[in-house]
Amino acid sequence: MIFSAKSFAALLGGLMCWNMASATELTSIYTSTKGGSCAELTGELAQTYEKRSLDAGLCEGVKNWRVLIAITDPRSWIELEQDKKTLWSLGQVALGPDAIGNFPNMDAEKVEWRMDNAGQPRAFIFRQSAQDRDNPEKEISRLYVVSLAGQEPMLCGMAKTNEEARLMADKPEACTQKLARYDIQ
Repeated sequence: MIFSAKSFAALLGGLMCWNMASATELTSIYTSTKGGSCAELTGELAQTYEKRSLDAGLCEGVKNWRVLIAITDPRSWIELEQDKKTLWSLGQVALGPDAIGNFPNMDAEKVEWRMDNAGQPRAFIFRQSAQDRDNPEKEISRLYVVSLAGQEPMLCGMAKTNEEARLMADKPEACTQKLARYDIQ
């Protein structure tokens, strides 16, 4: 089969675009936040939470990240531990003026990590539920999306469906809200 120079260039360009697209495609893995898979805090991590007057459970994560469920009765939220040195908190987001409702809680049994082809976590997705402000008998929930693609984790936003959350997670350039940072001491 003989290709003209133009046809060959078009074919080569198409293959390069396909290869670049597949190189950046993210996949999902999940870690558990069930009570039995999370541990009590010890050492410097426990002291850091005591100084903040909080309780927390330490759950598994991926690579250099671990998940903490911070608790202040009757609310709970996610914090991420990076390299056993730094905590990144979603408490201000989950409990602040833009909270999804009253008494927000992290009660999902798993969290989602969006992983690149090299096995590095690029984003983190978790479900938060709360009491509906307008109808206290009703519970609502949203998926929070956090980019892990840059130097610091950034909040991307909230989504109603898994598909919306994954689309948001896969576009880190749109994730601009900083998370509260705490050094582990």
